[in-house]
Amino acid sequence: MGARQDMITALYLLTKKGAVFDREEASRLLATVGITELPEPAIQSPVELWTGKQLISTLLPPDLEYETTAKLCKEKELCQSPESPIEGYVLVINGKLLAGVLDEGSVGTLVKGKQTIIDVLIRDYGEERAAEFLNKLLRLAAKSILLHGVTVTLNELILPPEAREELEKLFKKAAEEVDRKVAEFEKTRGAKRYMTKEELLRATLEEQMLEFDIVRSLDALRTQATEVIAKYVKPESHAMIMAKTGARGSIANLAQVMGLVGQQTVKSRVGFVLTSGRPKKGFRERALSYFKRGDLRLEARGFVKNGYMVGLNPAEFVFHAMTSRESLVDKGRRTEDSGYFYRRVANSLKDIYVEYDETVRDSLGRIIQFAFGGDGMDPVKLFKGEPVNLKRVVREIVKPGKKRGASKKKLEEIVKKAELPSHLADLLYEANASEKEAREVVREVKRRLEEARVEVLTPIGIISAQSIAEPATQMVLRTFHAPGVLAMDVTHGVERFKELVFYVSTSTPTMTIYLKPEYAKSKEKAEEMAKRLREVRVKDLLKEYRIDNLAFSLELVLDREKMRDSGIDDEELVNFLKKAVKGIKGSVELEGDVIRISMIEAAGREKPYLTLRQWTQRIMEKRIRGIGGIDRVWVEATEEGEFVIKTRGSNLKEVVKLDFVDPTRTITNDCKEIYEVLGVEAARACILNELSRILSEQGLEVDRRYVSLVADAMTYTGKPTPLSLQASGVPSGFFSEMKTPLSKMAYEWVYHVVLNTARRGEDNPIKGPLDALIMGQTPPVGTGRVEVRWDWRKTEELLKEVT
Repeated sequence: MGARQDMITALYLLTKKGAVFDREEASRLLATVGITELPEPAIQSPVELWTGKQLISTLLPPDLEYETTAKLCKEKELCQSPESPIEGYVLVINGKLLAGVLDEGSVGTLVKGKQTIIDVLIRDYGEERAAEFLNKLLRLAAKSILLHGVTVTLNELILPPEAREELEKLFKKAAEEVDRKVAEFEKTRGAKRYMTKEELLRATLEEQMLEFDIVRSLDALRTQATEVIAKYVKPESHAMIMAKTGARGSIANLAQVMGLVGQQTVKSRVGFVLTSGRPKKGFRERALSYFKRGDLRLEARGFVKNGYMVGLNPAEFVFHAMTSRESLVDKGRRTEDSGYFYRRVANSLKDIYVEYDETVRDSLGRIIQFAFGGDGMDPVKLFKGEPVNLKRVVREIVKPGKKRGASKKKLEEIVKKAELPSHLADLLYEANASEKEAREVVREVKRRLEEARVEVLTPIGIISAQSIAEPATQMVLRTFHAPGVLAMDVTHGVERFKELVFYVSTSTPTMTIYLKPEYAKSKEKAEEMAKRLREVRVKDLLKEYRIDNLAFSLELVLDREKMRDSGIDDEELVNFLKKAVKGIKGSVELEGDVIRISMIEAAGREKPYLTLRQWTQRIMEKRIRGIGGIDRVWVEATEEGEFVIKTRGSNLKEVVKLDFVDPTRTITNDCKEIYEVLGVEAARACILNELSRILSEQGLEVDRRYVSLVADAMTYTGKPTPLSLQASGVPSGFFSEMKTPLSKMAYEWVYHVVLNTARRGEDNPIKGPLDALIMGQTPPVGTGRVEVRWDWRKTEELLKEVT
């Protein structure tokens, strides 16, 4: 819950410096929320004036303590104290808003990484007090915006000439950088004006890495352009106010309107892999017929140099329409997809709740977690992921003033005895707390820790499903407003999320291979080791092959570029082929770029041409070197300066056997493979880490405890179990092994479930929420799970004693 859109704008204008009101205006605003008495005016003469901060303070509890950074704060060093020049440091002491402005960061909804004032009120003062504050806050904001208004004019969106010049310089610099990268690539590989369809689809590692590097550079150009535009837009501009406070849009949207739209990215398939990147040159070596073949300019590959205010030229319009079409389709199709995904997850977790002993169980009493999330804490009651805001508790209890505080040793002893975090002693010592105050702080912290625990009988399963699926749906909807922006492409994340939860094969398996110290410090050594990993088959080194049915021979036409890239020479290839055809009475001869394999033995077979083709297919698939399943490798540097090998494809079992690989840190994103190699605990960690990574990359703030419940629900039986149905429609996973017949029928596939249940003569205990609803009983959820029993025998005994 929180303020949004126009309300955010109004609250910013109400609380910024210079926002003052005379007695008539202040009285009118406060009367809107039922307050008839004005506080003391901030300015006494020559005219009594009240600040917007004073008006907001009348709505806050008198003992509220709160601090945070505003949404508009992009440079953290400017928002570290109440003297922040941009009013980015929000401070409330004793219910008084003393510094900062209210925006999305302090009163908004779905604020990532911090708690809003509404969150603090819900946690410390109750839901009714928070609802009362929010109701009055929004009414006050609505009244203030009616009095003063907010207008956006076209003049605010027109850049001055000097800003245009800066953008032009940035574009030229980026174009030169891209041209340099393309020239280096062509120099090492040799330019190709024409590509076959197979070459276009398969591409090569170097081409993919080049495209990735170019897109990353152009994304950086968009960021730089945004910074330039932000520098020239007037701070008092209402369009800028809406963007920087989080009310509507963003500075990136303003940059697209006023400056340049930037590089457009579209989805495409390379083989069986779905990727995002620049529009492909699939129309005879060009992205559009508007351009010449082989045109390497940025504009020819989807870069939109103009902004919406200037207008797009025809080619830019088409490129932008491509991405807008994808975005529009995603909005409809992906929203439906994510909704169905939520339904499947919710049906799997709906009967999971917290038992009286604080274990997490399903309706049949099976233990899924011994404590929710590992610590039994309720995410709703946490402060920045922690159950208690220690600084705030110390500030509330320890009174400032000249006094003799307890020694640090004594404070550490008190904190250690209470089994609380050791840094609490440091906070007490800094506040000059006495021994009595320290013990009071310890008691208060323990009380709040107990309050922060998840309540028994909470239906935590359905809450976890909602917490994960709902933000993902909203993120899919938001991509509609940023078509073509690579950072906003979340549909791949949704697909990956479904792969993990439904435990299907990973479409894009990858590995991060850490090397031993003697190889990890040198890029050359890392690249040399990477070549040993990439799977190279005979067919990967050929331009073509020819079968001669009359001479019973096979001719292999070598591709020298591919051989050079793979590091395989003629001698190694010929020796390998000789071993491969050892069972055939024949010969292997190299003549220039052609290897001729004579297969004499095939001549004596009944159908020699079939035998010849079978042998050819076998030879084509023979692996010369590398690890099976790994078809792409490249080297990257970590933040610590260590070189690691990234792969497309995965084979954990074989990779960890290599002498240059560090097996303790090497990881893969294929959880199925991890389960087969390392077991169920490792698979559970993989599911948890991958789900958390995807949510984090897409900017979704979901508490790790909710995600851990999904991972535990999938693995607590000893093997990973998908939250899905089989393709045939027969319930599988949770729907066959862990759910009652009635709950499975309530989902889908009634006919199959009824038939199979009747055939096996299964029982259906009425313990789950859906079972109870179908049978007309109270669902065993929350207070519905509480039972009141009467011991009539004990009553009879008591009556006899009385009489």
